[in-house]
Amino acid sequence: MSNSIPLLRLEPEQIPWANGVTSFHDPKFYLAFILYLAAFSSFAADPFFQQQGVFVYQQGVITLFLAFILAAAFNWELYLFGKPSGANLILQFLLILPLALFLARILSSASPLPEPVGFVAEFLSKIKNSLKTNASSLLPPWLLDLFVNWKISLLTVLFLFVLSLKHLHLKLAGILILLAIPLFTTLTLKPELPFLIGALLLLIGSSLQFCRYDKILYYENVIKAVTAPGEIDATLLQVLLLAMKKLFQRGEKLSEFHLLQIIKDAYGSQHPFSDEEFKLMAAEISKKMVYTYDLVHIQGTSAGFYMLPNPALFYYDNLLGGIAVFPRLVLSLAVAVIWVLLPIDLIPDAIPFFGTLDDIGVVAFASLILKNSLEQK
Repeated sequence: MSNSIPLLRLEPEQIPWANGVTSFHDPKFYLAFILYLAAFSSFAADPFFQQQGVFVYQQGVITLFLAFILAAAFNWELYLFGKPSGANLILQFLLILPLALFLARILSSASPLPEPVGFVAEFLSKIKNSLKTNASSLLPPWLLDLFVNWKISLLTVLFLFVLSLKHLHLKLAGILILLAIPLFTTLTLKPELPFLIGALLLLIGSSLQFCRYDKILYYENVIKAVTAPGEIDATLLQVLLLAMKKLFQRGEKLSEFHLLQIIKDAYGSQHPFSDEEFKLMAAEISKKMVYTYDLVHIQGTSAGFYMLPNPALFYYDNLLGGIAVFPRLVLSLAVAVIWVLLPIDLIPDAIPFFGTLDDIGVVAFASLILKNSLEQK
């Protein structure tokens, strides 16, 4: 087994984005820790949060909720800031504090949505009046805050939808676009120096911690899977790692032809096997990859059989991943239930068939968020 150790460590060590904070002994941990605290202190010193020289937060629960959603998604679902354990986990929780004030500042002073007029303004007024007369005595204050700060609530729903998308690049692009609008508006209003310093410190601290653990995680899970059953032949290990590397780099499928070529390259130098023997060997290794190591799934098409990587290889198995998804599940359900129960509608219920379309649309939107979120976990 000792001959296989270099192969086991080859992939993570050669990943260029495998930096970030490594442990409590890493100086970057203490530097990022100080930067996050300094960013929080700088944001708190912004006159926007000050009343008679004292820090006061009055931006509502929904902004704090949005900060937690984004921090949880970045850290425990997208794995953009290292492995969620040890020193990294402390920094990931600490990140929520400056991020919350940053969002509160840009969203409260510079809403990305224009003030409503006409029919929209009248509709929102009906919602507020309905809440005052029907829901204020039934709903807790934090839930009422969803409607009081409706612009931030709508923005939060958009974030939930973006985070429910399948591909990482779409998620990140959507998040950046949604944040860029209020941030740009805030900057055009010439914010105070403490905000600018806090934003700079937050950016530096997060850049120190940045680490694409989502890619490292794949190789760690592959290594764990192939070594779990016990001793493994060094050549077989090489074949498995090369096959899984191909699957990762291609991002999709591995054909019978590609697997056979990997096996020929690995075993051909040891013994002059015939083509038939290589095919039998490929069938046996394929069976082990599916049943023994649970590395791949087999998909059959008219063009032949293909291997797909096990989706579990891309996830870190702990409770934090569920925590990252849980807020969007709760909020999407809450919005759908409250909307259906409200006595007002975009389209009056008295209109046959069309009167239920707004309720159906909201429920369908919430169901899409639930479906995509549950599939990702």
